[in-house]
Amino acid sequence: MTDQPAEAPDHRGARSMLERIFALLNEHDTRHIPAMFTEDIVFVDDAAPETLSGHAEMEEFLASLWRAMPDFRFELADGPYVSEDGRHLAARVHAGGTLTGRFDPPGFAPTGTGVSTEYGGFYEFEGDRVKRARIIVNMNEVGVQIGAAPAPGSLGERVAVGIQRLAARRMRKRSQAEERAGGRPVTTATDYTIEPTRDPVHRARYAFEADGENMTVDAWIEPGGGLPAHHHPRQEERWSVISGEVRFQLGATKRVITAEEGEIVVSAGTRHSIAAVADREAHLRCYVVPALGIRAFLEDSSAAAREGLFMRGGIPRGLRGARWAASFLERHRDDVVMTFPPPPVVHALIALFGRSGSAERGHGDAPSARPSGGR
Repeated sequence: MTDQPAEAPDHRGARSMLERIFALLNEHDTRHIPAMFTEDIVFVDDAAPETLSGHAEMEEFLASLWRAMPDFRFELADGPYVSEDGRHLAARVHAGGTLTGRFDPPGFAPTGTGVSTEYGGFYEFEGDRVKRARIIVNMNEVGVQIGAAPAPGSLGERVAVGIQRLAARRMRKRSQAEERAGGRPVTTATDYTIEPTRDPVHRARYAFEADGENMTVDAWIEPGGGLPAHHHPRQEERWSVISGEVRFQLGATKRVITAEEGEIVVSAGTRHSIAAVADREAHLRCYVVPALGIRAFLEDSSAAAREGLFMRGGIPRGLRGARWAASFLERHRDDVVMTFPPPPVVHALIALFGRSGSAERGHGDAPSARPSGGR
């Protein structure tokens, strides 16, 4: 062995170096480790539980691999590709064997079935030995083959997704608590396990996640959609664009905003509206402080929109729509005040139909789910 090659190897020389390493590995003899790896080897392999350093850790890992799969073999599939200095090589490698023994760690049981995969190997050589290595392998593919991971589209995968969603919810709540403790605004993603509520009149969809007395609302504004002008008497909203762009009105100012805008704070009592400006959907997130009845308002109005009780701009459709609007606006007067219909019209609707609308809610005349018209 030499500490440094006399000159950078060409493709043929590099291939010969790698094939020598693989030939020694395929003999399953840990006594070959000093001939393959430098004393200070650093080996990062997706199949290993942690970074391996030095001969002793390499010996332990390889011995475990060979006990689990006595017929395990490496074979150069493509490459190697050589850096200008000849010390760094990249290659596609095929590896596989039969899992007939326990693989520790983590303790996978023998299956008696074959395991086959290809990985990307990135090597730094010192002389003719490996000094650094990074092995990138699809461990999910390997996991499916040995029964440690569910197959795509299987019942097991759906169960795993459900478990992940529960874990994600706990992680988000913990993250929110940490952010609040640090005085930072909460920007955690919404729980998407529930199908978003859609308002077909205003062409918007909503998903919600409670955060104590507050709430995160994700809103997807479809092309041609938007939230009409309104204000909240007792709530502050913190809006941000996740993707796409919209025209945002805050007070008398209108401007097109994107994700680069950052967070927009809408104070209680401030008139605002949102309108689509592009031919693709925009995704926004709003943190509402406090939540009060904002979810009920959006769910109720969305349900009414699906039943055709009002038209674009919040105009009631027919007598049934007027009765619903009176009851709805009365219920949510502390949550949202719409710019249109104007207050005198709203007061007249409530005076004429509010009581009858409330009475008829129990007889199926109002939506069974909870509403939109804007926020």
